[in-house]
Amino acid sequence: MLKNIIFDIGGVILDDSNKVLEKFLNKSESQVKNLSKMVYGNLNWKKCLLGELSQKEHLQKLKEQFPAYQQDFEKLLELEYQKFVLPVMKESLELLYELKNKKYQIYFLSNLTEATYHYIKHKLDEFDGGIYSWQEHFVKPQQEIYELIIRKYKLKKEETIFFDDKLKNVQMGNQLGIKSVQFRGIEDVLRNIN
Repeated sequence: MLKNIIFDIGGVILDDSNKVLEKFLNKSESQVKNLSKMVYGNLNWKKCLLGELSQKEHLQKLKEQFPAYQQDFEKLLELEYQKFVLPVMKESLELLYELKNKKYQIYFLSNLTEATYHYIKHKLDEFDGGIYSWQEHFVKPQQEIYELIIRKYKLKKEETIFFDDKLKNVQMGNQLGIKSVQFRGIEDVLRNIN
């Protein structure tokens, strides 16, 4: 019997798509891809996710390396802009509250920086817990982060399902015996819990 539902945050609760960035930054698809690669596609961003580097430090390094993009980097990484860069997917959040009211235990397992965690934390406090990469110094799809959530909250794998938008994270969950489903929309959740 299903009792526990684990959700990723980026791409499931927060819209981290390039479409959002195109609109917010008023840039073309190719410009956003280029900026995303500079900001999120490097070792320093992974260090942010692992809690080894703050977003502020990452921002400073980017400004030094690519001064022409200073304003764009600030918009992508400063805490005050997070609500525009990573807007809450209201439909997903409403579903989580609905599931909690139906007596499911709701947890989060997310590759998340400290800054993003503080931006979204107030929306997550009502739920049953979570494991976040910046606190634990592991990122999905590392096996350790999955084992940690199971151990910390004493979850039984056969009573648990995990939703993530990234296929590699879903594959690792399934490999470890946690039923895991790729999230493309709330229909994926509804179809797999009923």
